Amino acid sequence: MSIVSIIELVFRTSLLICACLLVGCGSRYDVVEYRYDSSKSELENLQGEWVCVQVTRSGNVKTDCGKRCLQFQNDTVIMRRNAHSKSGVVTSFRLDSDGLGKSLICNFALHGSQFQNVAIDLYRFHDGALEICSTSRLNDRPKQFSSTIENGYRIERFLRVRR
Repeated sequence: MSIVSIIELVFRTSLLICACLLVGCGSRYDVVEYRYDSSKSELENLQGEWVCVQVTRSGNVKTDCGKRCLQFQNDTVIMRRNAHSKSGVVTSFRLDSDGLGKSLICNFALHGSQFQNVAIDLYRFHDGALEICSTSRLNDRPKQFSSTIENGYRIERFLRVRR
């Protein structure tokens, strides 16, 4: 077994441990690694509920991400603070792709405002998870799928909820 295989095995094992801790901490969900289905569209692969298991911000990795959830339903995403929240921020989204990668584009209208903000995040399915790379600047888009001190980007890693 190569060193790369060992590191990958340790990484996957740690993700599964984090997932088990989420279930053991009172979450009503069973989270699993997701196998991307190339016979489905990108939109179909996103559908369902995802729970955050890891956040990397400015290069610092944290596994305590508050159990933030995303639920994709058709062209709508519901963002919940944690797995037990009944309500959350509901917004429409669309997918796009170019030379930089695949984009998840969400439209946010501030309550009572005619101004609209757009969050343009990079996303990918990687090692059994949905990963989303974002910047804190609205109407801006990450230039690369990485999180460093220099770029300040955030990468969130989500596992699929199995009901």
